Amino acid sequence: MKKKHIILTVLGMVIYFMGFSQMPKTFAYQTILRYENGNLVKSKSVSLDIILLKGSEDGEVVYEEIHNARTDENGIVSIEIGSAESDYIFDSIDWKFGLYCLKTIVNVEGSVDRIESISRITSVPYVFYAYGAGHTTVNYVEEEHLSLSNVLANGNDAGNMQIKGLAKPTDSCDAVNKAYMDSIFGAAVDTAIAYSMVNPIAESYPAFDIMANNATIYGKARVYSISELSAITDCGVVYGTDSGNLSDTVHCSLEDGSFMVLLSGLTERTTYYYKSYAINQVGSGFGELMSFTTNGVFTDNRDGSVYEYAVLGDQVWMADNLRYAGDIPLGSEINAEIAYRYYPNGDAANVEIYGYLYNWKAAMNGEQGSVFEPSGVQGVCPDGWHLPSYDEWHRLQNYQGLAGHTELWQNIDVEQGVLHNINFCNSGFNALPSGAYSYGYHNFGTDADFWTATDYSSNSGCYSSVSNNGVNANATNYFDYAVAVRCV
Repeated sequence: MKKKHIILTVLGMVIYFMGFSQMPKTFAYQTILRYENGNLVKSKSVSLDIILLKGSEDGEVVYEEIHNARTDENGIVSIEIGSAESDYIFDSIDWKFGLYCLKTIVNVEGSVDRIESISRITSVPYVFYAYGAGHTTVNYVEEEHLSLSNVLANGNDAGNMQIKGLAKPTDSCDAVNKAYMDSIFGAAVDTAIAYSMVNPIAESYPAFDIMANNATIYGKARVYSISELSAITDCGVVYGTDSGNLSDTVHCSLEDGSFMVLLSGLTERTTYYYKSYAINQVGSGFGELMSFTTNGVFTDNRDGSVYEYAVLGDQVWMADNLRYAGDIPLGSEINAEIAYRYYPNGDAANVEIYGYLYNWKAAMNGEQGSVFEPSGVQGVCPDGWHLPSYDEWHRLQNYQGLAGHTELWQNIDVEQGVLHNINFCNSGFNALPSGAYSYGYHNFGTDADFWTATDYSSNSGCYSSVSNNGVNANATNYFDYAVAVRCV
């Protein structure tokens, strides 16, 4: 059996100070565990041996403790250093010394690996100065609580720590005040925080807007550190057709912790694998390995229109709305007796992307309704394709796991209707919100409505409606209603 080697990435270490006059009581420590292939180590028991070294990576051991914990669904394990039983006394650590290194040894349930990591801890001098000024007694200081100017006038140099630049520090030993800390974290803080220099964290998300030759990838990257060395310098996506060799890279700019890249020049009907990545001066981080399959392409011999298609379970669906005009006249009013097509939202320029809207008469092309699967109704569809029945639409929705689950239709931090739906767009179906026509144009840009080949009554038919508000697989309307057509 092939071994799954594990990689440890320190998310961050935080020292909490209760106000600005006490020394740290605990470290809030987080780390993320991944297998060598980039997949997260989810819901596993882990043992962490925490060792604090003074001065360097080979320095004196001043504290050690062991934690037994468990990773969460994101591969993250969180502990409070200083809270476990130990032969050492955590409160006796001389934090004023300055540099410490934290050595972490991790053992994971079911793994033969023993993972070691060492991180340097840098601190905020003001807190240590406050401790010394408030608690150190010398011959000519009779009170513990003196003003800062009095303490300095008496010759106390606060352990050689500079006090200048509280609001705008310029040197490495400058102290800082609360206003400066607020400016870094973007919100008021009542604790002083010290971060280690750490690798960045990258997150992968499902591909969307999948086409025959391109797809869009959304990702996130962040780092739990205020160190300049930890700032993210590059991010993007690595991808390829071999999951073990992601040989192509697309770089991008990080904006508010997220990014979006377009993968172009892809081959139709091909499976691609990808990971999000982020890099800083400390190292790199990768998201989970994910995949998608590009759409295929076919030509409608009636008018030469080119369409994409997606294989979804045991069905093959058009990935575009039908654009066929033929001898179907353009409609300017509702009519159930004459076959009509309409421009989406009344604009001819919308046809290239959203196709036409068809009333029932045009969609069925003179054929009778069907409840069968397959429907056997070609209708307005190209040769070799047919108008799907009510049951065929239900099969699609069940394959996607969408029936009755409104929450599955939400977007990924973008506001462009169902075009960026994380389920249908991840599949390659690409629901296009062309709206409808009935006594005017409605819901363009928000609703994707499609005729089925199943009639509901003598003057109404069934259609499937998709929007960010949910999925209505049982929608019905009169035959004069006009919506889009997808063929299967």
